[in-house]
Amino acid sequence: MGQEYNARSFRSGNSVAIRIPAALGVEPGADWTIVAQGDDLVLRRKEPAPRTIDVSGFAGKAPWLKPLPPELREFEERPSAIAARGTIDVSGFAGKAPGIRLTPGEDFEERPSVIAARLGDDKAA
Repeated sequence: MGQEYNARSFRSGNSVAIRIPAALGVEPGADWTIVAQGDDLVLRRKEPAPRTIDVSGFAGKAPWLKPLPPELREFEERPSAIAARGTIDVSGFAGKAPGIRLTPGEDFEERPSVIAARLGDDKAA
């Protein structure tokens, strides 16, 4: 058997508590099972419950929600899909190059800011 410690019980709210000496290394906030065996109390640390999400109760909670039909599943294309197709749209670069499309292998020497400035001059004329 291990080392023996003395402790005293005391009232804590509507319960009775027993102070456990810090030397035993019990962490605050741990959950315990207490088993009464005759005049003795046996404390056993509870294993923490595995963290899971039970989704079985979700079904039927929002019966008005239906899956979208395929024709309504319109999403922006992923950059990987655009690259696989071989066309890159650079018009989203802060409006600097509206309407310019590049394909792999094309020579492109002007910067989008130069093109935007040129287009701005054309509109002013």
